[in-house]
Amino acid sequence: MNNLVSLGISFNPVYTLRQQFKNDGLIRGGVLDLKSAAETKQNMQFNGIADIGEFLTKTTRNQQIQSTDWEVLVYNGRRLTWQTLFKPILIDKEWEITQAALNDPQSPLSQMLTARVKKTIYKTCLAAAIGPVLTGTPQSTGTSITAAADGVIVVDGTGGWTRDLFQEIVENLYAQQYHESDIQKAFAFISPSMNTAYLALDSVMNRLYNTFNESAIMTRKLLDAINVEVVPGGSAEVNWTAGTEVLPVSGTTRSGVLLMQDALAAVVEDMELFVSDNPVINGNYVDSRALVARFRVGCMRKLGQRVMQLDETLPY
Repeated sequence: MNNLVSLGISFNPVYTLRQQFKNDGLIRGGVLDLKSAAETKQNMQFNGIADIGEFLTKTTRNQQIQSTDWEVLVYNGRRLTWQTLFKPILIDKEWEITQAALNDPQSPLSQMLTARVKKTIYKTCLAAAIGPVLTGTPQSTGTSITAAADGVIVVDGTGGWTRDLFQEIVENLYAQQYHESDIQKAFAFISPSMNTAYLALDSVMNRLYNTFNESAIMTRKLLDAINVEVVPGGSAEVNWTAGTEVLPVSGTTRSGVLLMQDALAAVVEDMELFVSDNPVINGNYVDSRALVARFRVGCMRKLGQRVMQLDETLPY
């Protein structure tokens, strides 16, 4: 956060976001590898010996290395992240008070604005999980690979979620040769509607009437195996717009996302929280100031077999 630099305070925005995410499935569950740009460069790795190619063979006593013998390491077949610039803006009138609050990363204002950033990262990462990925070298135009072509399986619950469909989720994971211990580490990010549908299953309801269980309010695990995080979204009584939904929406279909361990990679950089008195930004009001959060986030799916798309029809 650049506004802290003038006070002699260094601050890592990724640390702040990790604190926001510490109780959430994306980070706590290990399904998202969130790094700063510097960490990404520092931890750059190649896939293995296949990225290096074959070694040369010496065939003569005084053999010279020719220019054609050199091999340039490139990223053939590797995935490329995409980045988007976000600028959530709120209007505020007290510049000094606002700036002082932003200078304190633990202040309610800083936490509130960082929470807005967190929601945007959720939207970006869940969209990237079932979106296309680019492959190829950075020096050339990437090849777009759809989620289906990348191995992402779709479970179609648009006709209503039944026990058979919930069992199909686990069956698919076993078919992909995931061990039970791997399945128990997965996280399913589902809508309130899917949460309600699961709680309404006879087998689940009977157990809730016989034992005290917190999942009487919210689903904790699907079929006692897969961790669950219920993501806020519209219901039959509370209408949202597609743009405000956190889960990906296409037409009338909303998609929950199941992520195995280390399914996604994300990079956050250039994060700033600051107050602006730019008259264009603040709507040309003389006594108003704009509170701005500016950051870049890029996210990509690491492997299609680590992601499952859980479709349902929007309830509104």
